[in-house]
Amino acid sequence: MSEFISIDWGTTSLRVSHCSDGGHTIIGSLATHDGALAMNQRFLAKGNLSPEARRAFYQEVMSVAIGQLNISSDQQLPVLMSGMVSATIGMETLPYARLPFMLDGSKAVVKKWEIANQRFAMVSGLATEDDLMRGEETQLVGAATIVDIGKDEALFIFPGTHAKHVKIKRGEVEGFKTYMTGEVFCQMFSNSILAQSVAVHHDHNDRNTSSFLKGVVEGAEGNILQSMFRVRTAGMFNRMNKEENFSYLSGMLIGAELKDLIGSSSQPIILCGNGEMMQAYQEALKVLGIGKGQNDIFIVDSHQATAIGQYKINELASHI
Repeated sequence: MSEFISIDWGTTSLRVSHCSDGGHTIIGSLATHDGALAMNQRFLAKGNLSPEARRAFYQEVMSVAIGQLNISSDQQLPVLMSGMVSATIGMETLPYARLPFMLDGSKAVVKKWEIANQRFAMVSGLATEDDLMRGEETQLVGAATIVDIGKDEALFIFPGTHAKHVKIKRGEVEGFKTYMTGEVFCQMFSNSILAQSVAVHHDHNDRNTSSFLKGVVEGAEGNILQSMFRVRTAGMFNRMNKEENFSYLSGMLIGAELKDLIGSSSQPIILCGNGEMMQAYQEALKVLGIGKGQNDIFIVDSHQATAIGQYKINELASHI
C-alpha cells in the first residue's frame, strides 16, 4: 500500500488526508466541520435509524470529503479511519481495545471491509476500567514511531477538548488520564459568569502572553475552583483587559492540568498536537519547570502521527 486516505473523525471536525510513505508524507489535506456530533444529529433527523442506514450515511459524508482532495478517479485508494467514527455517534460502534496496549499497534481493535474494490479499515479506541479514548491511541502509535523511544519510560501529552496524558513503560501503555481542560475552558468563556470578563482572541502579544503565564502558575499552585473567580475580579478591578483575561483563564486551566507533573521523575515528554495549543503547552511546561534537566520534550504533529499510526495499525493489528 503505497498511498492511502487518512480519515481522522473528531467530535467537532473531520480531517481527510491523502498520504504516502506509510503516512510520513501528506500529499494533500482538508478539514471540515462535519464532526461526528453534528453528523449524528443530522443522521437522527432522517428517521431511518438502522445500522445499515447509519453506515451508508457516514460513508457518503466521507466520500464527499475525499472527493475534495482531487485524487484521480481511477485510484481506489485504501481508506484508514480513526477517532469518533467508531463511537456511538459515529459510523459503527466498535469495542474498545484494553490494556496491555503495545506501541506498535498490534493490540488495537480494527474492523476491515471492502466496497466496490475499495478497502476500508476502522480503528477503535482504548479503555481502562475508568477512562477511555478514541483517536489518541492511533496518534500514540504514530508519535512513538516518529520519536522512537524504544523501551524507555515516557509521558505522551495530547492537548485538546479532553486532553490525554499517557504513561508508557517497556513499550506499552501503563495507564492514562483524561483532563477536560478544553471543554471546561470553552464553557467558562462561553456560558459562565466569566464570559462577561473575557474576549476571545488569537493575539499573542507580550501582555497576553504574560497574563497566560501568570494564569499557568496560579492554576498549578491553587484550587482551580477558587482561582478561576479571579478572572472576574481582575476585570472588575481593571487589572486586566478582556483579552488578557482570556489568556489568563486559559493559563489557569492548563496549569491545573499540568500541576501533577511538577517534580515528577525524569522522563521524556512527547507533546502531540498542532496549532496554537502546542505553543501554549510548551510555554506552560517551561514556566512550571517541567522538562528541565534530564527530561526532554519532543514535539510531534498530531496530523502526521494519526496517518502513521493508522498505517502501522492496519498492517499489524488483529481485526474483527
